[in-house]
Amino acid sequence: SLFVLDNDKLCESYSDLRLSETFSLSDELLYTAAKDIAELFSVPGYINVNFSDLNEFMRRSGFAIIGFATSKGVDRFHKAIEAAIQSPSMNNIDLKEAKSIILYINVSSSEDLSLDEMTIITDYINDKFDPEVHCLWNIRFDESLESSIRITIIATRFTKDAATILA
Repeated sequence: SLFVLDNDKLCESYSDLRLSETFSLSDELLYTAAKDIAELFSVPGYINVNFSDLNEFMRRSGFAIIGFATSKGVDRFHKAIEAAIQSPSMNNIDLKEAKSIILYINVSSSEDLSLDEMTIITDYINDKFDPEVHCLWNIRFDESLESSIRITIIATRFTKDAATILA
């Protein structure tokens, strides 16, 4: 896969930043994307994606987009997944065009994750993505998050080519 980070989208979203801040933001987005992908198969989780799964998922899948967000408080799961999908790195792409996604969820502990919150995520995916989307889940507990949650979404295998979607 080829990850696409559209500089024009960054400029639109962060037009008030100074040039050095914009470069730092771009570096941070790329760093976080690489870190999250590496953690998918290298850091043990409650539900894991192994390297074989990730390899199959990414092989010959065309381009990929990634979005991530952290949230806490009331309705944190809905806020986090919405922010991840709205992030500039997602390029405002119609996610119903994606045929494969990885959903990487980080929470502080198993006591900090409810069935209702998982239902919010599942319902959101059913609403925003193709009903036939292939979804790999990874759930990891990270005590440093305290009461926050972090969601990363990687979408790929789009039904249209990159030039059409990114235009």
